[in-house]
Amino acid sequence: MKVVTTFHAPSSVTASVSCHLTQDDSLSHLVVAKTNALEVFEARPEGLHHVHRAEIWGRIVSLKVLPTSKGQDNLILMTDHPDPKLVVLTFRVPQGTLATLHTVSLQEQSPVRNNEFLQDVIVDPSGEVIVAACYIGRLKVLKLQDEKLSSQFDVSIPELNVLSLSFIPTDSESYALAILYIDHHQQVQLIARDLSIADYELSTAHSLFLPPTSLPSSAFPILETPPALITVPAAEDGEEDERFRGGVLVVGGRRIQLHELSDSLWQEKYRGKQKRNDAKKNSNDRKTVAGAHNKERDREAKRRKPKAAVDWPWSEITAWCRVGHGGSRYLLGDSYGRLALLSLDTLKQYGLVIVPLCHASAPTTLSYISAQMLFLGSHTGDSQLLRIHSSPTSNTDVATIDIPHDLSALPPNRLFASTYKGKGKASAAVAIKEGEGCIIAMKGQYIEVVDTWKNIAPILDAAVADTEDSGRPYIVTCSGMNNTGSLRLIHSGAELREHAVLRDFAQFTSLWPLRLRWKDAQDSHILASDGFETVLFSLDGADTITRINAANTSFACKQPTLATGNVSHRTKKPGSTTSTYEDSALIVQVTPTRVIVLEYDATLCVHQLVHAWVLLALTRGRVAVLNLTEESKFNVVGHKDFDEEICAVSCAPVDSKPYSPYAVVAFWRTHRVEVLSLINSAAYLSLACAGVELPALPCAVLLHSFDAGMKHLLVGTRDGMLVAYAFADGVLGDKRTMAVGSAPVSLVACEVEGRPSVVASGSRASVVFWENGRLQNSSMSLKDVGAVCRLQTPSWGSCLALLSPAGLIIGTMHDLEKIHTRAIHLGLDNPRRIIHDANMKVFGVVSVRMEPSRIGETGSAESSFSLFDNTTFDRLAQFKCRQGEEISAAHAATDSTGRSLYYLGIVLQQADEREPIEGRIVILTSTTAPSGKDLLLQEVASVDCSGNTYAFAPLAEPGHFAAAINASVIVYALRDDALERVADWAHGYYITNLVAHGNDLVAGDAIMSVSMLRFDASAKQEKGRLVAVARDYRSLWPVALAAWDKGAVVGANTDGNLFAFDEDEGRLDRTGNWHLGELVNAFVPGSLRGPDALEDNRVQPRMLFCTSAGRICTLLAVEDKELALQMTRLEQNVARVVKDAVGAAHTLWRAPRNARDKIDGDAAAVGFFDGDLLQHVLRYEPGSRDMQRVLEGASAAERLAMGENDVRQLVEVLQSVQ
Repeated sequence: MKVVTTFHAPSSVTASVSCHLTQDDSLSHLVVAKTNALEVFEARPEGLHHVHRAEIWGRIVSLKVLPTSKGQDNLILMTDHPDPKLVVLTFRVPQGTLATLHTVSLQEQSPVRNNEFLQDVIVDPSGEVIVAACYIGRLKVLKLQDEKLSSQFDVSIPELNVLSLSFIPTDSESYALAILYIDHHQQVQLIARDLSIADYELSTAHSLFLPPTSLPSSAFPILETPPALITVPAAEDGEEDERFRGGVLVVGGRRIQLHELSDSLWQEKYRGKQKRNDAKKNSNDRKTVAGAHNKERDREAKRRKPKAAVDWPWSEITAWCRVGHGGSRYLLGDSYGRLALLSLDTLKQYGLVIVPLCHASAPTTLSYISAQMLFLGSHTGDSQLLRIHSSPTSNTDVATIDIPHDLSALPPNRLFASTYKGKGKASAAVAIKEGEGCIIAMKGQYIEVVDTWKNIAPILDAAVADTEDSGRPYIVTCSGMNNTGSLRLIHSGAELREHAVLRDFAQFTSLWPLRLRWKDAQDSHILASDGFETVLFSLDGADTITRINAANTSFACKQPTLATGNVSHRTKKPGSTTSTYEDSALIVQVTPTRVIVLEYDATLCVHQLVHAWVLLALTRGRVAVLNLTEESKFNVVGHKDFDEEICAVSCAPVDSKPYSPYAVVAFWRTHRVEVLSLINSAAYLSLACAGVELPALPCAVLLHSFDAGMKHLLVGTRDGMLVAYAFADGVLGDKRTMAVGSAPVSLVACEVEGRPSVVASGSRASVVFWENGRLQNSSMSLKDVGAVCRLQTPSWGSCLALLSPAGLIIGTMHDLEKIHTRAIHLGLDNPRRIIHDANMKVFGVVSVRMEPSRIGETGSAESSFSLFDNTTFDRLAQFKCRQGEEISAAHAATDSTGRSLYYLGIVLQQADEREPIEGRIVILTSTTAPSGKDLLLQEVASVDCSGNTYAFAPLAEPGHFAAAINASVIVYALRDDALERVADWAHGYYITNLVAHGNDLVAGDAIMSVSMLRFDASAKQEKGRLVAVARDYRSLWPVALAAWDKGAVVGANTDGNLFAFDEDEGRLDRTGNWHLGELVNAFVPGSLRGPDALEDNRVQPRMLFCTSAGRICTLLAVEDKELALQMTRLEQNVARVVKDAVGAAHTLWRAPRNARDKIDGDAAAVGFFDGDLLQHVLRYEPGSRDMQRVLEGASAAERLAMGENDVRQLVEVLQSVQ
C-alpha cells in the first residue's frame, strides 16, 4: 500500500473576486480560489488579512459574486469535470467561516461532450439568475429568490463551440445572453439570445437587444486563450439620444471592440424585416423559400461596425476586471504580465483608450478591491497585491511597456487633440479619428507591489538533492511560464538568520554564555572549552569578539570546563526558615577535578547555571547536589550511590522557580534514565517516577517545560535519536521518537520566536517545540553542530551561538513550521527539464526562451541546456540548439572513468508536421574553461533519430541506455565515444514516458497504457534484445511514470488519477487506482527527509511527485500488511467524520475518474491512502466525540485495534516524513 501526503499545497490561483461578505459596506473582502480551496481575506489599509480557508474536494474552475437584497454578497463556484457542480456559499459572520447554501450537480448521465473552450458560470447583476456552461449544446439555468433556489432547468443552445457568455443590460423584466462562438466556417461570431425564465427556454431566434455580427479572423484568430465578453452598463449621464446604451466588449484578439446595444428604432426595423422574411419562408415557391433562408444567413453573418475599437498591442489577454462600481474603466493583463487600463471615459471624443501601467506576473485573475488596491492572481508566477498610482513610482525615463513600432501611440500630453472630422486641419498636432481609439505611450511603472504570495506552479519537472550533506534535502522545481520562468528551491524546517561567523572557534566543543550579574538581561561573555583548556571571550559589539588572556581571569583555564554559569546569592533573613535568591556577580565553574566559585571584578564577567545549585555526577555511580551558602561556600545538600556509572545528568529548572524540583540521571550500562526528587528532604534523590530504558546510550538529558503544565523529559542518544516522554503527575507517559542524524545528540533549552524550545544537535540539528497541542520538531540546515548555547545581546537580541566545522555561528532562528522557497528567476527562459549531477555538483536545466509577440504573430523560440552551480546557482555553461530545434529529454550519467555525461534528446520542429520525423541524440561532457572559473560543454557523441526523443532511461548494463522515440523504445550503447544502436521495440503509438529498474523498462504510451520490457544482454544475438514482459491493454492515457520496485510501477494519467501496476507471470495487475484531481507532470525518486532522519521504519518515503497546480506530494510505502489493514479502517472511519466545506464525501472524491468510460470511473479507490485526510486525527481533542467515532467506526468490523495514542503516533510519523 502507498500513502499520499502533501508537502507543498497547490499555489496556483484559479480565480478571485472582490466582494462584501458582511452587511457592512465599508468592509471589503477578497476571496481567492486555488485548485482545492477558497481563501478569504479582509481588506485593511495595511494590506490583506487572512480570515478563513475552506477546503474543497474538487477542482475549482470558476468563482463569482452573488449579490443579495440584504447587501451581503454570497459566492458561487463551479468545479471541473468529470463531476461538475455549482455551490452557493455564504459567510457566517459570528463563526468567520463559509457555509453552503445550495449544491447543484451539473453532471449529465447521457453521453454529452464537454465544452472545449468554456467552463464557466455567469451571474445576472441582480443576483437572481445564474447560467452555467460545461457541456456542448446545453446550459444550466438557476433562478434564486430571497437566496432560495426557486427553480433550475436546462436549455439547449444551438452554438456548439462557445467561447464566452455574458448577460447584457436589459430591462428588469427580461434576460438576454451575449454569446461569442466559433461557427462551422471557423469564424468568430457575436450574437445574443433571449432567456425566458417563465418558459424555461433560450430563444431560437437571435435577440434584438444586440445586433448579430461576424468578427474578422484577422483581428480575432483562434487562440489557446479564447476571447472574452465583458458586459458594459449603460452610461448614466449625457443626452438621451447620445447616451451610451450599454453593450459588450470583446477582448482577447488583436483588437478590442465595443458593441453597443440596439435602440428601439433598429429593433422595430429588424423585427419588420424578420416578419417579412418569415412570410417568404412559408411560401409555396421553392425559390422564394431558398432566397429567404439565404437572406437570413446573410443578415446573421453580416459584419457590423463596432461602436468603438482599438488595437491591442501585446499578447493574448488572460485576465480582466472592472475598476470601481462604474463601467467605464477596466484593467487588462496579458500572458506576459503586461497590465494596462482600458478607459471608456472619453468614448465619444477619443473612443477606447489604452493606458499602459506596468510589468507584473502573468495574471489568471484580476480583482480590484478598493482605494487603488488590486489583487493579481497567477498560475505561472507569484500572486501579488498591487497599489495603482497616478504618477510613476520607478523607471520614469523608460517606456512603461514597449509598444510595437507598427502601432501609433500618443504621449499623455497630446491626448486631448481634437477629433478628426474629415478635411481640414486638426486643432492639435495629433488627431484621433472618431471611434478608432488610441494607445498612450506612458513612461515609468505605475504599480507598487504591496505583498507577494509565492507560487511554484506550474511544475514541469523537479530534482531532489542534498548538496551540502546537511541531512535536509531540498527539491528544485522547473516552474513558471512566459515571463516568469524560474527554478524554485523548496525545503521545510527552521531557518537560521546568520549575524556573524567566527572562524577561530572550530576547535572548541562546548559553549556557555555569561552575564556580568545574575539579573542582567544581556550576555557579555562566552566561555568555550575544547576538552583540554578553557577560553573566555568578550562580546564587545556587533562585529567584535575579543579573546581574554587567561592571566587576566580567575577561571581554571588550563582544564576543560564541564559546566559554568551565573548563580544567584542565597540569603536567609533573621527568623525566617526560607531562603531568598538575590542578584550577585557569582559564577560557578565545574572542571573534572573541582567546583570553583568566582566573583566579578574589573577583568571578569560571566552567565547562567542553575541559580545556586550544582548537580555533580562522580565516578563509581555517585550523584551529589551542592548549593551555595550565604558565605558563598559550597554545601553538600545530599548524595546517592548507584550500582553503575553515570553518563549524563541535568537539573535545569522546569518553570519560573529559581531551582529545579527534579534531577535527571542516565546510566552507561543499562541505558536507563531516571528522574529523582529534590523536594522531599526525608527521601532526597529518591525516584520521582518509574524510569525508562532506551535501546541506545543516553548522552544528554533535559526536563523541560514547553508550555504551561506541559513538561517533557528529553533524551539524546549516541545513535542520533531524540526520545521525548510526557511528564505529568509523576508519570512518564506518551513517547515520541525523533531522528537527529547519526551522531550523539546534545540538548540546549532556548527560546525561538517567543516560545520555549530545545535545540537538539549532533551530525544534524533540529528545533523541538510545542504547537497545536503536541510536540513537534523542525530540522535545521546545519550539520556536525558540536555545541549550542543561548545568547542575549544588545546587537542581535535573543539568538543562538552554534559551534560547527565552519566556526562559531551566531544567528536567530525563525519560521519553524514554514516551507521555505527560494527563487532563481530566469525570466523568459522557461525551464522544462532538470537533472542533478552530484559528481560535478551542478544542475543541468533544459529551457526554452519564447520572446513575447503580438497576437497572431509567431514569436521566436530558442532551446538551450545550461549547467548551474548546485549551491550558488551561477550559470557555468550553456549549450544552444540550432534554429528550429528543441530539447525534449535530458539525463545525467557517469562513465567508467568518472567523467560526467549529459544526454540530450533534440527534436526538429516543423510547423506542418503531424508527428516529428527528425531529431538527434547528443551526449555532452563538461570541461574547465581556460579562465578556470566557468565550464565548457563539449560534444562526446551524437546520432540522428527519426522522431522526437521523449525520455531516457539508464540500464544496468554498463554504457547502455534506452530512449523513447515516437512509437519505439530503442537501446543504445556508448562505446569509444560513439553511439551504437543495440535493440529496439516498436509496438506503441506515442511512448512519452520511460523509466528503468535495472534492465527492466516501463514504457508509457500517451494514448494507450503501460508496457513492461526487459533488456536481455545475454541473448543469442551479439548486441542483445528487448523483450516484452507484460502489457496493459486498456486506454489509460498515462502522463507520468515511476518505477516503484522490480516489477512494480506507479503513474498518473490525464484524468487526474494515480495508478499502480504489479507484474505477475506476464500479466500487469492494477494494484492501485486513486483520484488526485490534478495533472501530475513528474515523479521524482527520493525524499525530503535525510536517510538518518526517519522516526519509524513502518512507513518509508520513496518518491515525490509534482503537479501543474504547484502541489508537491510524498509517496510513502507501507509494507506491513497488518498496519495497512488498520490504516484502511482508519481512513474509512475518518472519512465518515470529515467533510469538505461543501459537504462532499471523501470516498466519492477519491474514487478514480474516467472521462471516456463512465462505468470504470464508478469503481472505489484502491491501493493508496489519503495521508492528508488521516492528519485530521491530530485536530481532535483526546477522548472527544469525533475521536471516539474514528476509533469505534460504524460497526464492530470497523473498530480499530490500535488505541488512541497509537493512532496519533502513526499519524505524527506520516506528518514527519512527508
